[in-house]
Amino acid sequence: MLAETPLEVIADFYPTFSELDEYQAFEVLSRIPSAVIGGEDDLFTPVTHTDRILERLPDTDARRLPHCGHLGIIEQAEVCNEVLDRLVKRAGHYD
Repeated sequence: MLAETPLEVIADFYPTFSELDEYQAFEVLSRIPSAVIGGEDDLFTPVTHTDRILERLPDTDARRLPHCGHLGIIEQAEVCNEVLDRLVKRAGHYD
């Protein structure tokens, strides 16, 4: 899917992603069930971003997916579904 996306479209989003800083949201996210999934071979959102998120959300359900790029939910659907199933169960018990 990404291979068929014109480079101009990807380039138009790059400045936005490189300048995006939403770290203030972690205060709220730390109070609710969450999950973080990162592909170790992701060229668009490097797994180092996953690591930084986990530093700020140490109690989250986290998975680093080996041999996986940016589309983990397609590349490793079973693993992603397991993480999401656990998240839904935890969220259902949230007060």
